[in-house]
Amino acid sequence: MQDSTCSVDGCDLLKKSAGMCSKHYTRLRRHGSTDDSVLMRKPNVGSCSVSDCEQPMRKRSWCAAHYSQWTQTGEVKPFGYKWAEWGSCKVCGEKCTERGRREFCSGRCQQLFSRHRGAPPALKNCERCGDSIDMFTPREGGVRKRSMKIAMCDACKRARDTRHKMSVSVLAKRDGTGCTICGEDIDMTLRHPEMKRASVDHVLPYSLGGTHDPENLALAHLVCNIRKSNRAGWSTMG
Repeated sequence: MQDSTCSVDGCDLLKKSAGMCSKHYTRLRRHGSTDDSVLMRKPNVGSCSVSDCEQPMRKRSWCAAHYSQWTQTGEVKPFGYKWAEWGSCKVCGEKCTERGRREFCSGRCQQLFSRHRGAPPALKNCERCGDSIDMFTPREGGVRKRSMKIAMCDACKRARDTRHKMSVSVLAKRDGTGCTICGEDIDMTLRHPEMKRASVDHVLPYSLGGTHDPENLALAHLVCNIRKSNRAGWSTMG
């Protein structure tokens, strides 16, 4: 049984090569010795030259963290140093973060500033009622940037959900089963999730001032209705 174990003193693992276990054989090939001392860390060559930093020196007399700071910013600051207060964001007015952005609080604001050539609108008029929409709604911990594609204020959005009390079957009896957008006939037997099923379309989109009155409602394929979006008078019929 003794002959089947590693030849290194104190090791009871099975021998694999040269009379040693795989661990000691690998150590011998890599380090030239099976002694555990070869795996010990090299002695500390000194501390980081930055004041109050006791980390071991690695490159250019700095520790790894300060060397990385120098490669990224060109400067080396103590860990307790706070980068300059950059002031308020050019877009929303919020206090800028300490993540390297000097003029913007976030990447979103920086993107808005670039897309609108330095003048992103703070207000936008609702396309239905005309009231102003605040594009930067305050919230706890920061601000929420609304999408520039927003068309209606919150009040009009809630009113949009009011049911118009007109079903696709009623519209089919009134106007027939032809799609008012593409002109093709609608299969009234189709149900969810078929995109070619019947849907109720606002002739004049609700966001542009259209009403839920029966005269402003028409039958259309769901996919056509989605493609039309909030465009007035849009049609695919040749």
